[in-house]
Amino acid sequence: MAAGQQDGLLEGSPYKTTIVPVQEAPQPQQQSGRSGKRRQYATAIILNIAALAAGTVMGWPSPAGPVLTNATLSPLDNDADGVGEPVSPEHMSWLASVNFLIGLPGTLLFGALADRLGRRVAGLVVAVPYALSWIFIATTDSLLPLYAARLLGGIASGATLVISPLYIAETAEDAHRGALGTFLAVGINSGIFVSFAVSSFTTYRAMPLVLLLLPAVYFLCLLKLPETPVYLVKRGRTAAARHSLAWYRGGAAVDAELETLQAAAKREDSSSDSDTVSFGELFTHRGTRRALIQSLVLLANQQFCGVIAVLNYTEMIFHEAGSSLSPTAAAMIVAALQAVATYLSSFLIDRTGRKTLLIVSNVLMATCLITLGGCFFAQNLGHDISAVGWLPVLAMSLYVVAFAMGLGPVPLVMLSETYSARARSLATAVGIGCQTLCAFVSTKFFLNLQSLLGMHGCLWLFAGCCLAGAAFVALAAIETKGKTLERILAEFHGDLVLPSRTATPDEEAREDDDDDEVFRRNDAPQAP
Repeated sequence: MAAGQQDGLLEGSPYKTTIVPVQEAPQPQQQSGRSGKRRQYATAIILNIAALAAGTVMGWPSPAGPVLTNATLSPLDNDADGVGEPVSPEHMSWLASVNFLIGLPGTLLFGALADRLGRRVAGLVVAVPYALSWIFIATTDSLLPLYAARLLGGIASGATLVISPLYIAETAEDAHRGALGTFLAVGINSGIFVSFAVSSFTTYRAMPLVLLLLPAVYFLCLLKLPETPVYLVKRGRTAAARHSLAWYRGGAAVDAELETLQAAAKREDSSSDSDTVSFGELFTHRGTRRALIQSLVLLANQQFCGVIAVLNYTEMIFHEAGSSLSPTAAAMIVAALQAVATYLSSFLIDRTGRKTLLIVSNVLMATCLITLGGCFFAQNLGHDISAVGWLPVLAMSLYVVAFAMGLGPVPLVMLSETYSARARSLATAVGIGCQTLCAFVSTKFFLNLQSLLGMHGCLWLFAGCCLAGAAFVALAAIETKGKTLERILAEFHGDLVLPSRTATPDEEAREDDDDDEVFRRNDAPQAP
C-alpha cells in the first residue's frame, strides 16, 4: 500500500489522518443520570404529540371518505338547500393527498423558521395550523374550506417531520439517539390508529373537535421545555445554553460538553459566513451529496411501498377483498398493530442494525403485498375466496407490522444521523420534502392506478418497489448503527476506515472532540 493510503486516507480527502477502531459500538461517553434520561425521553414524547396529530391528519380520509362520498350521510351542503351533497371520487382523492403536496413547502418554511427563530418557537407555531385544520373540518358545510383544512393540516404535518427529529437530535445523548429517533414514527402510526378509533364512537362533526385536543396539549407541554443547547450556542447565548444543557442532562456536569459545542460553533463560523449551508452546497460537497442521495432513496422507498395509500383506503380495500371482518374493525386492527410494532422497533433499532431492519422489512412487505394482490386477482377470475376471508386481514396486518418495524422509522432515524450541524436543518427539510411529495404521488394516483392496473396490479407494483428498496439497501446503503458521527461522515465521503485496536478512553475523548472538525471539513467543496 502506498504511503498516503497507509495513513488511512484517500488522496484529496478533507479529513486528517485518523485510525477509526472497528468495534461493535464506540466506547460509551459520560452520560447523564436517570433524571437526564427521563427528561430526554419526556422531550421526545412531547415533541411527538405533534407527530400523533400528524397521524390523525393522515388517517382522517379512511373513516371520513365513506361519509363524504355517501349522498345520504354527506354533511356538505354547498348551495345551503338542506340536501347533502356527496364528494366525487376525484375530489376525495385530492382531499386524501393534498396535505402531502403542501407538506413540501411546509417543510422548507419551518426548516428556515427553526434556524431563524429557534427550534422551540417554530415548534410552538406548528400547533396553530393543526388547530385551524380541525376547526374548519368541524364547522364547514362546503368543499372549499375542507380543502383549506387539509392544506393547513399538511403544512403542520410537514413542519412536524422537520421540527421533531431536529429538536430530539439536538437534545438527546448518543446512547439514546436511535431509540428516541423512532418516536416520530410511533407518534404518526399511533395517530392513524387514534383517528380510526375516535371515528368509531363519534360523528363526523365531533371527531375533529376531539382531535383538536392534541395540538392544544402539545402547545402547552412544549412551553415548559427549554430551547435546544445546540441552537443557543449557535446564537452565542452561552448562559442560556448552559442552563438548557444542564436541564437535559439532569443536572450532570456539562462544562466539557458545552465547550465542545462552542468549539464546533466557532469552527463553523470561521468556515462560512452563514449559519447554514445553501441548497446548492448540499450537492457540491461529496459526503453531504452521498448522504442526501441515500436519504432520498430510502424516503422514496418508504412511500412507494404504498403504505400511506393503503392506509388511506384501508376500509375500501377490506370491503373489496371480501374479508370476513367488517371494514371498520379490520382497519382498526391494522392501525393498532402498526402502532404497537413501531413502538417495539425502538428496542430493535440499536440492537439489530439499520440495514438489517430495512432489508427484512422490505422483503416481508413485498411478500404480503403479493399475497394480498393474489386475493384480488383470484376474485377477478371469479373464484370464491370466502373460505380464506381471514387471509386479506392477515396479509395486511403483517404488511403494516413489517413497515412499522423497519421501513417506517429507520429512514427518519438515519436522516438525522448523517449530516453536519450546518447542513442538518436544510438537509432534513429537503429529505422530508421529498418524502411528502412521494406520499402525495402514491396517494393521489392510487385510485388511478387501480383503474388502470386493477387492485392486484397496483399492489404488485408496490411490491416491486419494496424489492427494489431491499436491493438498494443491501448493495449501496451505509450502516450507521454503533458508529460515531465522524466515522459515518468519513464513510460517506469515501475515506478508508482501517481496522485497529480498541481505542483508549483518552483517544475516544479526542475522537469526540474531532467530530465537529470533520463536520466543518466535510462542508469544504470537493471534486466529485
